This record gives sequence, C-alpha cells and structure tokens, in this order.
Amino acid sequence: MGARTCTPVRCLLMDTRYHPGVDEMITVTCPDPACSLEFEVAHGLAWRRISCPACGAEGAAILADVRRKFRAENPGSALPQIQKNSLVVVLEDLRSVHNVGSVLRTCDAFGIDLVVMTGITATPEHPKIARTALGAELEVPWVWRENGPSAVAELQELGMEIVALERTDEAVPIGEMQVGRPFVLVVGNEVAGVSGPVLAKASRHAAIPMLGAKSSLNAAVACAVALWQLR
Repeated sequence: MGARTCTPVRCLLMDTRYHPGVDEMITVTCPDPACSLEFEVAHGLAWRRISCPACGAEGAAILADVRRKFRAENPGSALPQIQKNSLVVVLEDLRSVHNVGSVLRTCDAFGIDLVVMTGITATPEHPKIARTALGAELEVPWVWRENGPSAVAELQELGMEIVALERTDEAVPIGEMQVGRPFVLVVGNEVAGVSGPVLAKASRHAAIPMLGAKSSLNAAVACAVALWQLR
C-alpha cells in the first residue's frame, strides 16, 4: 500500500515552557508498513507518547524520526573533552522517563562526566524527568544521539573502553571486573537490553549476579549497582 496523507494532526496539550520550538511541525511516516500514513506532529509532541492516528501504531520509531528531523540535540551537542579519568554512561533506548530521571540522579551522585541518551531515551527537557531526577537533570552534562551503535563508535574513537551491562555468555560478574578509566557503561532498553550491534562493539560485558527468582533488575537500579562497583 502506498503512502497516504491526511489533514495534519496537531496536539493542543503542550507546555511551551518545556518545549522550545513547540510550534515546529514535522511530517513523519507511520512505522507500520501496512499503513505508512504520513502525518504531522509538533516538536513538543516528541516528549509524549505518539501513535499513528490511523492505525494506532506505537510511537517509538515516530519519536526517533521527530528527533532526527528536528535535530533535537541540546545546543552543546558536541562531546566534551574526554579526560583520562572520565566515566560516561550511555542509555540505549530507555523507554521509561522515570528510569532516566533516576539514572541522572545516580550519575550526579557518582560524579559521572557525561550521559549520552540515544534513540527513544527521554532527555532532560521532558517535564516528568524532574520527578525522579530531583534537579540532577540540571547538573549532569548530557547529549542525545540517534542510536546506540553510533554513540558508542563516537566514544571509542576518543579512546574509551566500552562496557555493556548485559547478561551474555561472555559476561563477567561485575564484582570480578576491574575497569580502567576512561570507560563507558552502556545500559540498555528495559525489555530488549543492550542491542546486538552495541554488544559487538563492547570490549567487555558485565553482569550483576541474580540470586532470587527474577533474572534482572530495573534498569535504573542496575545502573546504580554497576556504577557503585566500577566507579
């Protein structure tokens, strides 16, 4: 089925305090190939759940498309100079705004030099991040990148070791791991985990041993445990 068009869909429930350029309208395409509807969304809508007005397809891909087209990176989007003792956290496609806020608060506590949000991960402009970040979103340096693999490659070019927090066959229990700085800790999506391409780029995989019935921790909690152990 070919691409369809419709009357622009606009959201009226947006707060311009949080969304500079909120009136900027961007044409996106439904990620469902059976639909492929083209419709307009406002930049401000990038920080809310978006769905196709025709088929209801969820908006992760649409969100990323909005950010790509609007170049929704913060003004200081270049990576800061990496020092020999730098520690960077990469958040790959975290879906929970509250997890992102919790990670930012943890990163502030541990003096993390930079947080790189990738893909659908919410950035500090999101109005709900403050609920768990409690002001840390204003303190921790951050940038947004389109996807995890490109962000990791950019950091590798600066000489940083990549450590993926993921349970894999190659993973080492985090209590047995010694990491020299500078290094990057990658935390993946709450369901899918760290993506295959990022795992392939990582020099090491770290796992938190689970002694109970569950096989994993909440992403923000896992990040805090890992940073405490590896800092």
